[in-house]
Amino acid sequence: MKQDFDIKEVVRSRIVQAVVNKKPSNMTRPYNVFIYMHGCEKTYKFNDGTKIHAKSGDFIFVPPGTSYQVRCTVPGETYSINFELYDQPQLSPFLFRPKNQNVFFDSLKAAEKAWRRKYTGFQMRLKAETYTFICNMIKEYELEYVSKSTLSRINPAIRYIQDEYTKENISISTLAELCGMSEVSFRKIFTNAMGITPLKYINNLRLENAKELLSTKSYKISEAAELSGFKCDSYFSREFKKHTGMSPIEYKNSIE
Repeated sequence: MKQDFDIKEVVRSRIVQAVVNKKPSNMTRPYNVFIYMHGCEKTYKFNDGTKIHAKSGDFIFVPPGTSYQVRCTVPGETYSINFELYDQPQLSPFLFRPKNQNVFFDSLKAAEKAWRRKYTGFQMRLKAETYTFICNMIKEYELEYVSKSTLSRINPAIRYIQDEYTKENISISTLAELCGMSEVSFRKIFTNAMGITPLKYINNLRLENAKELLSTKSYKISEAAELSGFKCDSYFSREFKKHTGMSPIEYKNSIE
């Protein structure tokens, strides 16, 4: 995917409910498509024998003309964006698991909204979001080549965050000190290595923990927020909706 693309048209962008099916469905894709697994899990088996198992938070890319079987093993939703290119390159299906899911999910949500409402200029918005999606994907692939020595420099901070994110407010100064860096250097190296700022990394861990607590239906929203490290309920609700597309109560009620 690391090349220039000239998008002819975004043909469709939509949300589809994914339900468990014991018998695989047969598909042939007429367009390029990115598919995001929002809560669901699916197994794709392509005609060449390749299998891809996509979990919640994963993206899968399928080029036009590709035939496959797909079976949903965990229910949820899929967000997809289908598009045509002027000059179609030779591409193969692949799985993409981003470090910063929200950046990509936001593009798909904006594209779906534009497609559904079809306001003036919606095709331009669809193309813009598709280009943004591809550019962010290429950027994350480049980050995969960060040296082991660079990652080892921030590992003390990562371990500390993973141990303490639910328990206390974690300051950048504390993390930088653990790594023996200035705050400016730490922010820059962490963001370059992880593709996300330290504070966003902490927030995402807290939000994923809150989702797990709410999924059990054993905790009130305020309890899930506090146990996940959020001290302000209103801030938690705003960040949760940005992260999942649903308010905490909507998410809790959606769990069967």
